[in-house]
Amino acid sequence: MNDPEIFDTLMGMPLFQNLDAPTLERLVGHLERRVLPAGEVVFREGDAADAFFVVHKGAVWVSKGDAGSPGAQSVVVLTKGAHFGEQGILLEAPRTATVTTGEPTELLVLTVAAADKVLLDAPYAAAMFFRSLAVALADRLRSTTDEYSWLKQSLQS
Repeated sequence: MNDPEIFDTLMGMPLFQNLDAPTLERLVGHLERRVLPAGEVVFREGDAADAFFVVHKGAVWVSKGDAGSPGAQSVVVLTKGAHFGEQGILLEAPRTATVTTGEPTELLVLTVAAADKVLLDAPYAAAMFFRSLAVALADRLRSTTDEYSWLKQSLQS
């Protein structure tokens, strides 16, 4: 896949900014492009995980529980340049949320096999990618902790 628009989307993301151009081009060549209509489930909580996703166009809703069911709780809406499914590339553990397209959406999919193929040959690039991924996850954890603390304090008042 040699698409300058995809290359630009990835270069605009902190996660990929530390990769050199040849490594990023090889990575782009291993991405799968998935075009989905609104309301399509990308994956469900509990599904097996083997890939990481970037929103190239459109938006997805992340929820706990099955989207559309009475018990589902919306967590966040992600738009162009956002990534999700990190555990799929790090742990290959079951999905912890359900992700559904909120509008017609184009996703870029990086499988574990594709990431391994590119990053195992570029140790410095791999270190930079995983460091950026760790920073992104730490930011999400910090935000979640802040929200939890605020909610806990609000309930005690």
